[in-house]
Amino acid sequence: MKKIFTLNVLIFIIVLSTFSQKTCNLVLFAVEATPFYAVVNGIKQNTEPQTNVKITGLTNNANSVKIIFKDSSIPDINKNFYSESMNVQMTARIVNTKKGYKLRYFGEVPLESAPVAANEVKIVYQTTPPPTVVEKPRINSNVVEETITTTTTSTTNTDLRTNTSNETPNTTESMNVDMNVGGINMGMNININTNEAEQINSSADIDNVNSNITTTTTTTTTTTSSSGFNTNYSDNNIVEAEDPIYYVDGYSGNVGCEKPMNNVNSIINAINNESFDDDKLMIAKQAIKNKCLKTDDVIKIIELITFEDTRLELAKFAYNSTYDIDDYYKVNSVFKFSSNKEELNEFISNK
Repeated sequence: MKKIFTLNVLIFIIVLSTFSQKTCNLVLFAVEATPFYAVVNGIKQNTEPQTNVKITGLTNNANSVKIIFKDSSIPDINKNFYSESMNVQMTARIVNTKKGYKLRYFGEVPLESAPVAANEVKIVYQTTPPPTVVEKPRINSNVVEETITTTTTSTTNTDLRTNTSNETPNTTESMNVDMNVGGINMGMNININTNEAEQINSSADIDNVNSNITTTTTTTTTTTSSSGFNTNYSDNNIVEAEDPIYYVDGYSGNVGCEKPMNNVNSIINAINNESFDDDKLMIAKQAIKNKCLKTDDVIKIIELITFEDTRLELAKFAYNSTYDIDDYYKVNSVFKFSSNKEELNEFISNK
């Protein structure tokens, strides 16, 4: 009995451990590279605004997301995301529509086959707000020099031999102060005239006193010190995203998904195995759901459909699975009627 109980407990622990290891990722990227902060379940995830953020280690398949833009003039976006299963990577893109910025669910793929974008910033899911980083100036003792030079010149001219009255000889002192602080020069000149404290009597014995006495004293003091820090510093906390990689030659426009498929022959073969348009449409939708395709490949798939109404339905469906969405106007080539082209263009304009 004890062995059975112990075995059941062990199985329960193994099952619980396996379940607890299931996580999911959430990728948020701005189509127009508009920097933003991601707030997931009320917790701010990135300390610096980014344009492509991958949040890993989410333990719930239902999460609330708030987008706060670096540009405060853009309103915040709030949206809830739910996945029916764990161990998947969900993707949502931020697009600028006629009605303002929107956060739209783009799809999900298993974690083991999830693509990695070159410019994404990976963040492990934070359950507590990250600390606010305050950048301090970097210490550099040789960056700012302060030099103070003080020159004092004292000159005394006294003619005792000719000063036979009760006049007091004058003493003139001149002081020049030059200061250089951080490349800024400041100068100051000071002239001081004073009288001798004692008067010279005309009857005094001046035979032992030298006449025309001139004394000049110059004192120069130079002090060099450092301010202790450099205010011209670089912000080491800003993570600059790398330039995005474009998978279509010559294309540098907006992207609708992360990385397009290299080969769609398997999808084409599966559709060709069906005889009726309805069945072809069903297979096409199943095949391209949660996939990323190039516009040229979308055209190849749509051309497998016979009727234009069915083609239009597939063209609308495939738009959300297209990488080079700025080239999606090429899809108009599959239609003969202008009304279908206009309807597709109107559909895209409302996105």
